[in-house]
Amino acid sequence: MKKIISTLILSLSFTANAFDIKSKPTVNVIIPFAPGGGVDQLFRHLQKYALDRGISLTNTFKPGADGLIAMSELSKMPRDGFHMSIATIGVFSVHSLKKPEEENIVITEIRSNIFAFAAYPNSSIKTFTDLEQSLKNGNNVRIGYGSPGQLLEWEQYFELITPSVDPLIVPYKGTGPVINDLLGGHIDVAMLPFGTVKQHVSSGKLKLLAVSEIRPPEFLDTPLVNQKFPSWKDNNAMIIVIPKGTNVDAVKFWNSFFQEYLKDKQVRIDMIEDGGIPSIFGAKNAGASVQDFKNRYLKKSN
Repeated sequence: MKKIISTLILSLSFTANAFDIKSKPTVNVIIPFAPGGGVDQLFRHLQKYALDRGISLTNTFKPGADGLIAMSELSKMPRDGFHMSIATIGVFSVHSLKKPEEENIVITEIRSNIFAFAAYPNSSIKTFTDLEQSLKNGNNVRIGYGSPGQLLEWEQYFELITPSVDPLIVPYKGTGPVINDLLGGHIDVAMLPFGTVKQHVSSGKLKLLAVSEIRPPEFLDTPLVNQKFPSWKDNNAMIIVIPKGTNVDAVKFWNSFFQEYLKDKQVRIDMIEDGGIPSIFGAKNAGASVQDFKNRYLKKSN
């Protein structure tokens, strides 16, 4: 009799913990930035991929406070596997440093970005050299950024210029608003994921000054930042984040789902065409990237 009861309890426990993606109508994906940026772009691609496999993803935009608003809200959500975020290494790292009591975890790294220095065509900055010279001369160069990672990359650039510079830069609630003000001439230059400015550059609405590490095929004459500054390092990949303590079976399901997503040939082609570099190391690479970002962030803060 005891054996039967134990077996029944084990069976009920397994049923309670099992994850069924079809048991709810949709999965809530929090976006820590305003619409129109690189994370939003990745979400839309992932949404279509999931829908083709019978899974509905719904996005909720929660911009503000360098992504801390979104990460804080995610940490308080149910641990049922139906709540996650597409964030950046920078957002996740800053949140974990400033609010360690609100714990989230990374499932996997999805893609890293090719960063583009883009300028308003009618500004006085026409080349990558113009940008550096204007900053050295103390000119009023209007610069915008939309995420903690973009800010850290700008600060890296300022330190690499000799002598180093410390200009004023304007924060925005994501890449989308930065692009809007750049197109409108309200700022002169921004450093953004290449995929978010590609069409504007191709149409002549923005001027491409340089790309960080890899030249897209159609822009082979564009200067490379890491050729001018060999120590340059990009570190703001996009990641999938869930609340700590999420259902174990749900974590297994999403790990498998994202592994298949990243192995898909068309997915990898699409990412490269959008100016991204697909991840091949998953969660392990994300962990190393998070630690590296934290080290750089703390060094800069001190």
